[in-house]
Amino acid sequence: MNNLLFRTKSQCCAWGLSLVFSMCFESGQALAQSSGSGGTIFDSMDNFDRFEQQDSEEIDKYLGSARRCADREEFSCATDAIGRARKLAFTSQQKSRVNESSLYVNRAWNAKLERDALIEEARLRAEQRRRQQEESDRRARARAAEDARLEQERAAQAAANLRRQKEFLAEQQRRIDERREFELREAQRREAQMLEEQRRRDMNSRVGLAQTDAERQAERLRAERARLEQEEQRRTEARRAEADRLERQRQEQAELDRQRREQVERARREQEDRALRERQEREQREIAQRQERESAMRELRSSSRLAARTCPGNEIRIVGSVSQSLKSKVGGCVNISYLAQCPDQSGASGISGVLRNFVGVASDCYLGDAVTLPSRPGCSAENLRVMVTDVQTCR
Repeated sequence: MNNLLFRTKSQCCAWGLSLVFSMCFESGQALAQSSGSGGTIFDSMDNFDRFEQQDSEEIDKYLGSARRCADREEFSCATDAIGRARKLAFTSQQKSRVNESSLYVNRAWNAKLERDALIEEARLRAEQRRRQQEESDRRARARAAEDARLEQERAAQAAANLRRQKEFLAEQQRRIDERREFELREAQRREAQMLEEQRRRDMNSRVGLAQTDAERQAERLRAERARLEQEEQRRTEARRAEADRLERQRQEQAELDRQRREQVERARREQEDRALRERQEREQREIAQRQERESAMRELRSSSRLAARTCPGNEIRIVGSVSQSLKSKVGGCVNISYLAQCPDQSGASGISGVLRNFVGVASDCYLGDAVTLPSRPGCSAENLRVMVTDVQTCR
């Protein structure tokens, strides 16, 4: 019943009307009498402030828990804490605090989504580069395999040609040998026939004449044998010269094939070395660029300066400056997250926001990219401390 009286008083006081409060006062007194507690309405109202203080502490506890959960990126925990605090908030100040914490959680959620998107985009780019490199390596291996296959085909064709040449020479040699044997047998037959005729003539003629004819016939036979031997020698020398020429040709072809294989292998190794060097240089450039961007981001976070200005219309705006040279190193477009705190605030409490595509050359209310503070702080702009909490590149 006391809790019910507290809710009734809180709602009535939030209306701010004396007449309504009087009605609420009488309603609360009647409820107190009907409860049988024996106390007066003033005794119950003495507990109102205590209950309201307890609710405020509960709200602060839930809101602090929501912010800690959001910092740990446990958004289901943060949402549950915001919901519990919203159920206890009845005054406009309490609701404003709940709304500020809810906005803080939403901003943390949006920041997480942006980081996840950047990480996914970087992963996709790395995957695309890996696939391109694999495709380049696959094409290089395919070209090397094709060159090796063509080289093997050329070597097989040269071996087949040499084999056919050897078979042709063997056949020619066989025919020459057969012809030589035939000519020798024919010469021997003619010689035997002539000797037989000479023997018969010797028997029918005088000894002197027979001897003379036999000597002349023998001389002719010796001359014929000498002629055949000379021809055979010339054919043998010709075959030997042809065999030497074919052997030189085979050796020259083998040397050409060896040199061609060495050239193909050297070209393949040079291509692989060049591809390896290009990949290493590309990776080194990417690492250097990434390190340079990270260093520039750290310097941007430490060197960027923000401040609050009271502008016409009692409007508070955020102005500041960033290093243009550092900003150009990270792509020329940056989003700066900030936290504005009054002197009595610390930790993560305060007003946070993001200055998107921040140019960083503003020093006055209407110059550059001065941004209006999303909510009113609890202190003046001169006492407001604006801190840079994060710097990210624009997507």
